[in-house]
Amino acid sequence: MNSMARIPGEGLPDAEVAVLAAIEELLGTTIPKVKTIEHATTGFTTGDGHVTGLGIHHGTFSTLPASIGTLTSLTELDLSDNTFSSLPGTIGQLVNLKTLNLYKNHLSSLPETIGTLGKLTSLSITSNHLECLPETIGNLKTLTKLGLGFNRLSSLPETMGNLVSVTELLLVHNQLRSLPETIGNLQALQTLWLHGNKLESLPDTMGNLVNLIELGLGANQLSSLPDTMGRLESLKMLRLGENKLTSLPETMRNLKSLTSLDLRSNQLSSFIETNKPWITDLESRGCTVVL
Repeated sequence: MNSMARIPGEGLPDAEVAVLAAIEELLGTTIPKVKTIEHATTGFTTGDGHVTGLGIHHGTFSTLPASIGTLTSLTELDLSDNTFSSLPGTIGQLVNLKTLNLYKNHLSSLPETIGTLGKLTSLSITSNHLECLPETIGNLKTLTKLGLGFNRLSSLPETMGNLVSVTELLLVHNQLRSLPETIGNLQALQTLWLHGNKLESLPDTMGNLVNLIELGLGANQLSSLPDTMGRLESLKMLRLGENKLTSLPETMRNLKSLTSLDLRSNQLSSFIETNKPWITDLESRGCTVVL
């Protein structure tokens, strides 16, 4: 394959041409130039004489060359739907990266250098084999969307509390038993999904998430909720189904913005019976209550 003869017509630096050629050799096929990086499309984009976007969807692609760090003008890297079990530390050299999609691979860990991606706004690592996160993930101060669902995480580092720009955090179907106290620092959060974990309790600092609009806590092992939940006055959707709740905090009456409340499959029969006026009031204000 003579990709080195094909790509220079794009006016790219030789070092970047070499990276694309190395990946093509691993893939056994050429990487076409495309206008935009679309999901499930293999291709690269250019701007100002450099590679600015790269998407590789090959199903069996499992090794990313260390030279990937040479593509320092990359703003978008989509490696979803492959079989990577690890990433080279040089990925931390992609300092202009804004979007990194690692959905549906075999990653069990991330390199510490992930924390040097200081311009990253969107990171998806959903549907991998992650068992832990590096402390350096807390350095991603510009991150607004973080997808970590369908992994094997049993805990989160305290440094997660440094992700002060995150508005959407997806942690569904992991093995989390608790959340760090620092979760309360994420005051930009609007969407937090924790469905399908093993959470037994929530920290009081959850009450600091005053901009939260959607909170999914279904299919956990919660037997109670902190009184501070009553501070979440922006909350519209609250999923509490399939837990072990026997009552709800009195402070939840403060949640006047609720439009959807799921309480199914708990142990709340007595609570609901004695708090019918509250349930009726919710429904009269247009809130859908599922019991």
